[in-house]
Amino acid sequence: MWTPPCIRLFTQGLPNTLNELASAMRDWVIEVSPAGEALDLSTICRYIQPHWQTLKTARES
Repeated sequence: MWTPPCIRLFTQGLPNTLNELASAMRDWVIEVSPAGEALDLSTICRYIQPHWQTLKTARES
């Protein structure tokens, strides 16, 4: 299964905070978007927030 690079970085131990992950996700979206557009950080954080603890737990196990 394909995973965005920012999620792979997270599973390897980086980034360590929700904001760092949101920033990595935004950078990745800008990179792959034909128009170079992305959502703002607060929108990305709101999207990730419900999954944050699950992601952290999965990485630690």
